[in-house]
Amino acid sequence: GTTSGGISISTGSSSLTTGNVTVSVGVATLGNSGGVSIKAGDTIDPLSAAGEVNIAGGVGGSGGAVRISGGMATEEAAEGSTSGQLFLSGGDHPMFDGAEVSMNGGNGPVNGGNVLIAGGTGLEGDGGSLKLEAGETSVGQGGNIDISSGQSLAAGSGAIFISSKASITEEVPSGAVNINTGDTTGAVSGSISLHTGTPIGASAGKINLAVGTGDSGKGGNIQLSSGETSDQGAAGGDILLMSGSGGGGGLVNVTGGDAVEDGLSAGSINLSAGDHSISNGGIITLNGGDGSIDGGNVLVSAGNGVEGSGGVLNFTAGASTVGKGGSVEVSSGVSIDEGSGDLSFKSGDATSKPSGMIALSTGQTDAELPSGQVNIQTGDSSTAAAGHISLKVGEGATGQGGSVSVISGNTLDPEAAGGLLNVTAGNGGAGGQVHVSGGKALGSGTSAGEVLIKAGEHLNSHGANAKVVGGTGFVNGGDVTLDGGTGSDGNGGNLKINAGSTLIGAGGDVSVYSGSSAESDSGKVTITSADALVGVAGSVLLSSGSSSSVGASTSVKSGNGISGGNLIVSGGSGSSEIGGSISMTGGAGIDGGSISMSSGVPTEGRSGAILLSTSDATSKPSGTIALSTGQTNADQPSGQVNIQTGDSSTSAAGQILLKVGKGSIGDGGTVRIKGGETTDSSGSGGDVSVTSGAGSASGSVMISTEPASSSGDVVLSVGSSSFSSGGHISASSGSSSTSNAGDVSLKGGVSSSAVGGGVTLAGGVGAFRGGDITVSSGAAPMAESGMLSMVTSDSSVTGSVLVSSGAASAGDSGSVVIASGEALASASGSVFVAAGTSETAGGGIYLSGGDVGG
Repeated sequence: GTTSGGISISTGSSSLTTGNVTVSVGVATLGNSGGVSIKAGDTIDPLSAAGEVNIAGGVGGSGGAVRISGGMATEEAAEGSTSGQLFLSGGDHPMFDGAEVSMNGGNGPVNGGNVLIAGGTGLEGDGGSLKLEAGETSVGQGGNIDISSGQSLAAGSGAIFISSKASITEEVPSGAVNINTGDTTGAVSGSISLHTGTPIGASAGKINLAVGTGDSGKGGNIQLSSGETSDQGAAGGDILLMSGSGGGGGLVNVTGGDAVEDGLSAGSINLSAGDHSISNGGIITLNGGDGSIDGGNVLVSAGNGVEGSGGVLNFTAGASTVGKGGSVEVSSGVSIDEGSGDLSFKSGDATSKPSGMIALSTGQTDAELPSGQVNIQTGDSSTAAAGHISLKVGEGATGQGGSVSVISGNTLDPEAAGGLLNVTAGNGGAGGQVHVSGGKALGSGTSAGEVLIKAGEHLNSHGANAKVVGGTGFVNGGDVTLDGGTGSDGNGGNLKINAGSTLIGAGGDVSVYSGSSAESDSGKVTITSADALVGVAGSVLLSSGSSSSVGASTSVKSGNGISGGNLIVSGGSGSSEIGGSISMTGGAGIDGGSISMSSGVPTEGRSGAILLSTSDATSKPSGTIALSTGQTNADQPSGQVNIQTGDSSTSAAGQILLKVGKGSIGDGGTVRIKGGETTDSSGSGGDVSVTSGAGSASGSVMISTEPASSSGDVVLSVGSSSFSSGGHISASSGSSSTSNAGDVSLKGGVSSSAVGGGVTLAGGVGAFRGGDITVSSGAAPMAESGMLSMVTSDSSVTGSVLVSSGAASAGDSGSVVIASGEALASASGSVFVAAGTSETAGGGIYLSGGDVGG
């Protein structure tokens, strides 16, 4: 034969508990006891595998365990003896790779089985160690140690935990966790890499380095030290902290620890470059990131204080013993195409005490030399005007207004003069102006600051007058005209009318009235920008002021009358390009401002209509009307679009008509109603719900195509699904508690000259099994269930009824089962097979088994 006979050792079967099979060696009194060897058969054939050794627990309600353990040492054993060891090793190979050793937990429909490897427990000494050591080699690289968590098709992969056990003995530290690479000679030692996996369509995982919290003593340190080198020509290792790149770059936060105990300071942050004993010290550089639009900011701010002072921000250059002290230079950024950056110095705002002072001063000197100068100067401009210098005191609610003092220097030398104070406007093609304005007076009985406007002097005749008065006339009064200056190459001068400001009351009004008339029309008020011959005409801006409370309203209202005046807002006409648009935008805020359009309220007749339409077009498509809500980035849905007619308490409510206009060429326009999409992998697309109105009888829902020479189709389908079951189509009639429930009718169309329309019910095509078709009558818990009829219509020649399973190309074809239902308390239904009656020849009944053949 080809296979030798086997040996099977088994106990007999039992209705209760079966017997054990025990293989054991007898006890030795003096020498070593005998061993038990289980060995599979060898083979001489180099192309065949030797026999396997399989040890498996039995199958049952709980699977049987398999235990392999080394022998125990007796209490009388000699000192230095050990209990029996357990060796698991793969087979050696004299020419190629050695065999693997695999330890796998069992598979389960819920959770997979665990694999537990634990060292032994010690009573008076140390617990047994757990050592994982890869294989050594003489020529190649030593073996790797790869620890990977399990994958999941539907959830995340498993976690990996490496931790020492908690210490249960007081004042004894828990075990350390050390990760080290091996030493090397003449080459770079191994690296240590900690990185999370790369996701697709989600965020990458975090890396957390945290020291445990202690209840006494100082918290544990985290120390990052780059490598040192004894090579005098090389630099020590770098420490690089970089956040991740993305649509927005990740943050790098370095924060000192909080302090909660009185008398102790919160953790400081020290940034210091390295010292150098014979050359320059290291540099500290803080740079904002480069950007294709704006460069990143560099923000340095001191900490806030609650009961004491806020932290000080101190910039101090380095001192020197022999050379000059270090400079402090603050410069804004340079730009190639735009202006350079601003440089702002501002003390913080204060609520109950004076705000902080800004002091700009040079240091004192004890040498016989002048102290340092203070220069405030704007930069020169080779092609435009130089920048301004503005000195201004802020407004105060009480007391005298703050002064502006410009004081030249004093001198103690009785022979010398004090410093010169020189206020001079700039020289140019026309000399610069000097404007001096008196201050406002707010208190009772006080005077506002005077301003002297003095006309020019004349040495030999009268001085010039300064007067602005409109003349009084018997017919027309004289005009008062305020004109901005005229420009030839640049812009015309502005004309500004500002009402007075106040600290407590309301600001002054600006009122523009046309003249009244006792017998004719009142005058017009026209606000318009001038025509532009070459460029763009100026805009007209009508805006109310901003407020720290509620912003002021802007109202535009036509006049009242027997018929109210119209309010017309129209964009400008374009002679050769696009006409001007009309844009209405609610104000920005925590919640954006609404836009409300309401027609006029009637006193007796109907309310006014709201007409929203685009104008007719002659050679291009007419304009689109788009009605949409804005997008949102918050975890909230975007706004709804509601189209609804008003309620009526005495008549029918108004209708809603969605209709595409009639076209003369091509297909008619489409009406599309589409639910919203979502990118959430666990969310569903928006529903489309069409519901008739409620009443004593609810309204009908009709979906039909228009009659035509070739009428259109009505297609009712659900979308395809790539990961889950396809959507259902459910058609059900209405329920009734007092009468018959509604019918569901599927009917092919009528044809007067050809074949009537068919009704086809087909299950879906599937890769493993086609979809079922189930036709069942309605249930009646206390009466007879509905009848199921399958008949062809009466005609001169009636159609056939075919009940057949489909053809099978590989397996068995489907069966056809005709059976009546079971009955629990009475007789079950009969099965009747009868041919039709006829006055000439009755129909036959044929029963035939399937043929077999090619």
